[in-house]
Amino acid sequence: MELRQIRYFEAVARLLHFTRAADELRVAQPALSLQIRQLETELGVQLFDRTTRRVGLTDAGETLLPSARRIIAEADEARARLRDMTGLEAGRVTIGAQQSLIASGVLLDVLVEFRDRRPGVDVVVREEAAEGSLAMLVEGLVDLVLAMVDDVADDSAFLVESLFQEEVVFVVGHGHRLVGAAVELPGLLAEPFIAFNEGAGLRRMLLRACVDAGFQPRIAYESGALGSIRAMAAAGLGVALLPLPVLRVPGPPVKVLDTGVRLRRTISLVRPAERYHTAAAKALTTLLRARLKQIHSSPGPA
Repeated sequence: MELRQIRYFEAVARLLHFTRAADELRVAQPALSLQIRQLETELGVQLFDRTTRRVGLTDAGETLLPSARRIIAEADEARARLRDMTGLEAGRVTIGAQQSLIASGVLLDVLVEFRDRRPGVDVVVREEAAEGSLAMLVEGLVDLVLAMVDDVADDSAFLVESLFQEEVVFVVGHGHRLVGAAVELPGLLAEPFIAFNEGAGLRRMLLRACVDAGFQPRIAYESGALGSIRAMAAAGLGVALLPLPVLRVPGPPVKVLDTGVRLRRTISLVRPAERYHTAAAKALTTLLRARLKQIHSSPGPA
C-alpha cells in the first residue's frame, strides 16, 4: 500500500467522483482509477461501489477512510517538520473558507500578497460551509479555517480567533414590490425565501432572525452556491440573506431591503489546538490576522 494510493483513495472518498478527484490531484483520471483498482486488489476488498450514475463507499471503504486520513495527516506533518528544519521557503497550506470570502475579494487580496512574499509556498483553498471546513480541520485535511463558527467557539479541539464582522442583509430582485419600502421582518411572512443548504451558517441566521420576528420562513428554494442564491433572488424568486460585502462586486443585480434589522456575523480564524503548525501556515496566519482585522464595514449598495 503506497502513500500515493492512500491520497488517491481519500480524494475519491471525499468527493465521490473520480473525475473531480483526478482534477484536484492533478493526475489523469485513468491513472487514478488504475491506482484505486491496484489498492483494492492488494487489500482484497472493493472500496467503492461504482455505477454509471454515482460512486459510493462500500463498508470496507468506510472502514478504511478514517485510517487513511490519519496516515495522510501524519505523513504531511512529518514532511512539514523536516521542511521547517531545513529553513526552505517552500511548502503548502490548505485553507477551508466560506464562499463569501472568495466572492467578495476579501481573501483574494491576502492570497496575492502572500504569494508575492512567499512564491515557493502553494496555497490551496477549499470552499466549504463552516461545518464541513471544521470536519476537515479535525481530520487534518486543512491547516486553517476562515468561517462563522460561533457554535464551536468553546470547543477545546480548536483555537478560535475572531477577525472581523460583516453585515448580512435581506435582498430581492430589482422588480420586487418591496424595493424602496420600509418593511419590518414580520412583513415578510408571506414571502418565499431562498436559503443555503442545511448546515450553513447563513441558513441558521435566516431561521433565527425570522423566528425572533415571530414566524417560520417558507423556504421555497435552496442551494449550496452563493452565486446561485444571488441569481435566484435577482430573478425575483424570493428573499435571500447574503453578506453585504458580496454585493459590492459585479453579479446579478439585487436590492437590499430596509427591514430595520441589523444582522452581523463574526468571521473567525480557526486552527487545530494540538496539531503541528508549519512555518508556512504560521506565516499565512500572521498575514491573515494583520490584514483581515483591518476590515471595517462600509455603507452598502442602495
